[in-house]
Amino acid sequence: MGGTLAGQLVVFAVTPLLTRLYSPEAFNDFGLYMALSGIFSVLATLRLEAAVPIARSDTDAVGLTRLSMQSSMGVAVIAALSTALALHLGWFASSTHPWGLAAVVGVSVWLIGAFQSLTALSIRRDEFGQIAKAKTTQGLWLAVGQVGLGLLNPSSLAFTAGDAAGRLAGLGQLYGGYRQAGAQPAVLVTTSGLALLREYRQFPLFSMPAAGINALGAQAPILLLGLAFAPTLTGLYVFANRLVAVPVGLIARTLSQVYIGEVGKVQAKGGTLQPVLTRYLLAALMASGVGAGLVLLTAPWLVPWLFGTQWLNALPVLNALLVMAVIQVPASSVSQTLNATGHNHWQLIWDTGRLLAVVLAFVVAHQRELDLPQTVWLYAAVSAACYTALIAAAYASLKRPGQGPQGPAVSAQEEAS
Repeated sequence: MGGTLAGQLVVFAVTPLLTRLYSPEAFNDFGLYMALSGIFSVLATLRLEAAVPIARSDTDAVGLTRLSMQSSMGVAVIAALSTALALHLGWFASSTHPWGLAAVVGVSVWLIGAFQSLTALSIRRDEFGQIAKAKTTQGLWLAVGQVGLGLLNPSSLAFTAGDAAGRLAGLGQLYGGYRQAGAQPAVLVTTSGLALLREYRQFPLFSMPAAGINALGAQAPILLLGLAFAPTLTGLYVFANRLVAVPVGLIARTLSQVYIGEVGKVQAKGGTLQPVLTRYLLAALMASGVGAGLVLLTAPWLVPWLFGTQWLNALPVLNALLVMAVIQVPASSVSQTLNATGHNHWQLIWDTGRLLAVVLAFVVAHQRELDLPQTVWLYAAVSAACYTALIAAAYASLKRPGQGPQGPAVSAQEEAS
């Protein structure tokens, strides 16, 4: 957790520099790059990395790591070709060359998949210190890459390429553990890829679709806004979302990890989970409410001072996202309740419903010809309703016995990580 926190804080801290180096059009291209990379990267490993920490043997764990990295290369090619095709057909507006952005998306998908795979193996080997160092190093070089290339050439390609290049950092530290694990006598006799796919088929068959739906729901706003509005306007949303998403993700992830640890202790003692759920919901609601309120009050003078006057037009969008965050943080913090009570399928149903609701909101906004702030406010209202439903589902899961804690699930708090 410490490495993730440090890495994301470094990336967030350079935002005032990025807003002075890059234009709203460049932020639009960066948002498109992040959305496409975010969707394809959760599919890249076939979710086999989720099986690595719980694999039957070290041989299987190393084989699954290798297989997930290989699949990442294949999905990366598909991601690059799909991006180039979408830009060529004019589905999204971009100020950079289609093949340039497509290449960066492909490279990023492969690097993210490789990093996820190696991180999973490091978790199995209890190398948490290495993971923290790798994530901190990666966050530092992500920031250095974006700022450095921006100083040389403040273009959309520099913005996205700086992010992709930074993702190389940290891989070396984790790859050393992979080579060491593969050299162990117990794992020199490897299992074939097809045999591993058959043995762990529930991950690509069930976990991967769930992860894909979750990623689509999280990234849909940027893609749908890109279809409906000019790059300058979409760039304002990307900027505002960056300001909100990082603190929301950090707070929700921290509370979620503490919450699920306490849930495990209460379950082991045969206690009641409802008081724990209510306590963490109220704590998260207070934290998000106070934080959002402070930003809402100070944003009119803080935004132009920190980020430049060209971003003042993003204030209505920022306000809508802040209001949504007040309910998003509590819902994301306790979303693992569904996993802990054996109701993973409820999470899948919610993810699917959220995706459909978000798409419907943008369809309605387009039909009614709403402007950007109105569209984002409608999206925020629909999302807030979805997060409220997730909280209701968490309480309902306490009253219906499930199958007990299940395997890795994609929860709402993961989407902001």
